[in-house]
Amino acid sequence: MDTQIPTGFFMKNTQSELLHSNIKNPALSLSVQDCFFERFHGSIFEENNKGGGILDAILDVHFHFRGKNVINIVKKRRIYYNKKIFETKQRRKEFGKMSQEQETTKQEEKKKKKKKEKADGKIIALRVFLIILIVLVILAIVFVIIFHSFYSKLNYDDGKGTYITTEFEDDSIDPNATDSDASAIASVEDDIKKNMEDGGSELMFSGDVYNILLIGNDSRDKNTLGRSDSMILVSINKRTEQIIMTSIMRDSYVYIPGYGNSRINAAYAYGGPDLLMDTIETNFKIKIDKYVGVNFFSFVDVIDAIDGVQITVDGNEAALINQENAGNQLPGAGTYTLTGAQALTYSRIRHYGNSDYQRTERQRTVLQEIFNEMGSASLGELKDVLNAVLPEVTTDIKESEMLSLMVDFVRKYKDFEIVQCRVPDDGTITDLVINGAMVLGIDLPANIDYMKKNIYGE
Repeated sequence: MDTQIPTGFFMKNTQSELLHSNIKNPALSLSVQDCFFERFHGSIFEENNKGGGILDAILDVHFHFRGKNVINIVKKRRIYYNKKIFETKQRRKEFGKMSQEQETTKQEEKKKKKKKEKADGKIIALRVFLIILIVLVILAIVFVIIFHSFYSKLNYDDGKGTYITTEFEDDSIDPNATDSDASAIASVEDDIKKNMEDGGSELMFSGDVYNILLIGNDSRDKNTLGRSDSMILVSINKRTEQIIMTSIMRDSYVYIPGYGNSRINAAYAYGGPDLLMDTIETNFKIKIDKYVGVNFFSFVDVIDAIDGVQITVDGNEAALINQENAGNQLPGAGTYTLTGAQALTYSRIRHYGNSDYQRTERQRTVLQEIFNEMGSASLGELKDVLNAVLPEVTTDIKESEMLSLMVDFVRKYKDFEIVQCRVPDDGTITDLVINGAMVLGIDLPANIDYMKKNIYGE
């Protein structure tokens, strides 16, 4: 009968105790084998996995038990567990390799997903951009078409037209008036001559300044030019962000090329806008880029289209307005919304106050109020204004240039500061009577410097 090793024998004894036990009965071999491998299966595996010595100790057991069976079984067991350990290591390697491959695959899939999401985002953004671009292009086309329909209503001056000298009656000439002292007249005319000789062809110019001459003529019909009742040089200074409105007084005594010395408003009657611009450039050395001419009476329709302009008048101005507008009386001094007819009468008041000085101021006031009202006008009101005034407008501004000005005005110019000034400036004027006509003798060099400072900011 085989002697059995008690349960827990190897659990209580260390490896060293096992090696040095004096058990010598070969009959114990199977019992030792079974107990050892059944009880220490996990320990053997773990120790061999670590490269330990439990299995080596087992090989020494035969020296104590002196049994051939133990040796053979242990050898077989050792081969078996070495095989298991090898297979386990291989599986671990394969598992580690598979885990690494899986992690790599996951990372690649994430990268591909991000790339796809990014690509999809770009496609969506591109589509949105294209849609917006198409909408803007369509709106631009519609705007250009509408603008063209309005532009076609005005009269474009291509420079090929000819102007016929207009015979006009100057009601300001008093045949009974006594001319000023001959020396005073000669002094003014000598100054004009000297100004023509001193760099008469040199004009002030700046890429930041765009000069447009607004001409309001007083002709009662379309077949006559008449005199230029109003001359306002509108200067758009992009550097100073200002719009400078410079009124040129109609009685200014200047040189008119081809016609000699006369009041500047006669230039328009003699040769239209071209001669008037040439006259201003010659005398004031200011380059004029373009002009816009309009019959002064068309302002009636413009002002009525925007439901009037708000103007402050004194008692005398109110009375003069009432004289020509019997059906619409002003009660006296105050601030009123004037109709087109009332505003026209107000802007043409001449024989009250500071004569033509204050007259030009009234014209600029009306013009500025028109600008203000149009800035806040509805599309319907603007349409009415354009339909009313464009057929009465003549200009040498091309359609493309006009469109650019309109766009720039909406984007930037409407926010520019509006500055008002007048030439001749105070202190540079001599009142004269020449050939029965009241004229303004001008200190031309002083006014050239004055305009240079105001318009160009120098």
